[in-house]
Amino acid sequence: MTEARVVSDEEIKFILDTLLGMTWPIAATETQDMILRLGWEQLSRSIAKTNLSVSLTTASFTPMGGEIAQIDCYVSDTFGSNEVDGCAVARRVYPSMVETISACLGFEPTGHLWGQEGVKWDLTNGGRVNLPAGLGILLLQVWSPRLADLERFEIAHGVSPDSNLDDREV
Repeated sequence: MTEARVVSDEEIKFILDTLLGMTWPIAATETQDMILRLGWEQLSRSIAKTNLSVSLTTASFTPMGGEIAQIDCYVSDTFGSNEVDGCAVARRVYPSMVETISACLGFEPTGHLWGQEGVKWDLTNGGRVNLPAGLGILLLQVWSPRLADLERFEIAHGVSPDSNLDDREV
């Protein structure tokens, strides 16, 4: 059985406390400050090297309209030498990561991700924390209120995450 190395509860708490302790929206020009607060090293405008003890030590910062819309951070190793093994190991450690994030946030997931496996925690500021499932790695996502609002709008208006909108009239 493949060993599953994931970041510690304390590391998850520090990441969430740091990111959610900032005032949102966060201007894209504040990416470097955010990276410094996390103790990471900026590699480019939208990529940082984390100090987490996992195999992929990168985090990404996705801008949208002059603000940070999404932050992705790997919180586990990539698992196994093939996709089937990797997904099996990731699924085994997934519930404990859900428990860790829930404990850090102080509440259970508020629902399932739209269009993919996983859970989400809707935040009081309108933003969201996501933990996708079914990947060969655990990926922590923090969404801005604006990005979460866009998804809520799409859901309310029947836009399918599987559609590229080719079937719509312009």
